[in-house]
Order: sequence, then structure tokens, then C-alpha cells
Amino acid sequence: MLAAHLFYMPNYRYWHLFYFDNRDTEESKNHWKHGVHIHYISDLWPKLSLHEAWAQVKSGHVAFPSKVYLRYAS
Repeated sequence: MLAAHLFYMPNYRYWHLFYFDNRDTEESKNHWKHGVHIHYISDLWPKLSLHEAWAQVKSGHVAFPSKVYLRYAS
């Protein structure tokens, strides 16, 4: 299961992508040492376009070389 939320300007120049999968939301199966989280990438990543990022999301195989982890606390 993969969930993604993409926010972008009509010209695609500025964009933000937040995403997570079921492993990110379960404390016991988590791959990040700080626990439950979501991932963030944006137009600030110099070698990644919105179209390339969205193509990875649509394929279900997100493998971005660097991303920001945002801890989720309920």
C-alpha cells in the first residue's frame, strides 16, 4: 500500500510530494530508527522533476536517493 499527496503549481515548476507506505506507519515494521513517519521531496531536489517523481509513485516503486523523513506523532 502506498499513499501519496502531490501539490504543484500549474506550470509544474514548484511542487511538493508527501508519501508513505504501510511499513512507514507500523512501529514494529519500521525502517527508520525514530519510528512512524512520512517522506517528503520537492522541486528543491536538483536532479528530480515532478514528472519523474510522479512516475515512480504511479509505478509503486518509490526509490528516491534522498528524502526528508517527517516523524508522525498521534
